Formats: sequence, structure tokens, C-alpha cells
Amino acid sequence: MSVTSTTVNVISATQAKVSIKVADTAQDCTGDVTIIGASDVGIVCKSSFTVKAKVVPPECSLNISSSPFRNGIILPRIRTFTITGTNSAWTTSSTVTIEGINTIIPLSRSAKEIKVLVIVPSKLRLAAGNKVVTVTTPLAGGTNVCKGTLVIQ
Repeated sequence: MSVTSTTVNVISATQAKVSIKVADTAQDCTGDVTIIGASDVGIVCKSSFTVKAKVVPPECSLNISSSPFRNGIILPRIRTFTITGTNSAWTTSSTVTIEGINTIIPLSRSAKEIKVLVIVPSKLRLAAGNKVVTVTTPLAGGTNVCKGTLVIQ
């Protein structure tokens, strides 16, 4: 691995700060750090620079129980849905959103399944069709987003 940076902030005789941008596609590697002064005199620190590859979670998909279903004509309906995931790693911090539905109450969450209580608006407020369901989970290296479809007839 070889990186050259001309953006060096000398903090003291024994410290320097260097900004280096690492590509998202970088793989795990270790490199030497060489500091060359104005008189071309250098210091080499062996294996002192390490890059860790970005962890990319596998593609996630989800299924929803009770899909398709009919919403009420005039009054909203209270429904429970079970959302199951493939390649999901859901936690208690995972959030659920459903297109066109504002009231979603998580009842339980596990790595592969989330049960929610939902107040589904009536047909007067929510038209029939495919509604996007999204489960978002914060992770140490970013966010895992899992999407699926709820069919309302």
C-alpha cells in the first residue's frame, strides 16, 4: 500500500497529523509510514498504518404476514403484522415504517422477526396498492436497510 499526502499538520517535534481519504472499496492492509522532512531526511515507522475493509452487510429482504389484506372503507382497522427478514440482523433499535401509515407500534423484535401493531387508515385516506415497508437498523459501520411490500386491496 502506498499513499502520499501533502496535507500535513506538524503538531510538535514528535507529532504530525495527516488527513488521508480511504476508498469504501479498500481491503484490509497494513503499511509503513514514512515522514520526509525539508532536507529529504526521513523516518520510517514499520507497519504502523492499518486500513480495515468496510463491512457490507448482505442484501436484506422482508416478508409481511397478512399481505394482501383489505382496509376499512370508512373506519381505520387495527392490525398486527409479523415482518420476517432474510439476511436481517434486527435489534431493539430497529425501526419500521410503512408508506401511508403513521401509527406503528413495535410489539416485539428479534434478529429475524418484528411484530407490530398498526392502525391502517380507511380507504378514504389510504388508497389500495403496494406500500413500501422499511426496517432500518443502526449498525457500528453504518445503517442496514431492509425493504419489502405490503399489498392493500
